[in-house]
Amino acid sequence: MDVKTGKKLLFCMGLAIVGFTLIISGSSYALLNSTNMQNTTIANNLQIQYDEGNESAGDIVYLTVPYPISDMDAMQRKPYVFSVTNQTSTVKDYTISIIDDTAMASLENCDDCLLRDNYVKFSINQSSPKSLSDIENGLLLKDQLGPNQTKTYELILWLDEYSDNSVFDKHFFKRLSVQ
Repeated sequence: MDVKTGKKLLFCMGLAIVGFTLIISGSSYALLNSTNMQNTTIANNLQIQYDEGNESAGDIVYLTVPYPISDMDAMQRKPYVFSVTNQTSTVKDYTISIIDDTAMASLENCDDCLLRDNYVKFSINQSSPKSLSDIENGLLLKDQLGPNQTKTYELILWLDEYSDNSVFDKHFFKRLSVQ
């Protein structure tokens, strides 16, 4: 191989390495950036950050276990964790609600086979367990944040231990709403 061919080969290999490095770094950035965006929402100058360790996807929540369990057992389960941050210089009042995910129910074509709220219990921040049917319009709590303050919440959802067998044919589609 002569010197001229060797230089061309070296130049092509260097160009290929630089191109490969740019492609890998661009793909990694896009992947990391899109992952982060899925787990953070901003509404009304409130940033909602969803814990990446949850099995849920962002504001979509699931039952902690898919079968009836006692309140005591449920309270020992891994909670769904999310944080709310006030990004303003003023005090912000807000509510946290759990609402029906009608879009998902329609997509799954199961509007008539949804789990009724009286079978589902919840606890937020280790509060006393309540049935979803006991709260008005899915309102879990009202709270307030000072300027640039963050609060973290832990939510557990489970099937009431006294649920009958009809719960096993039903679907549970709910979302968190912070307003």
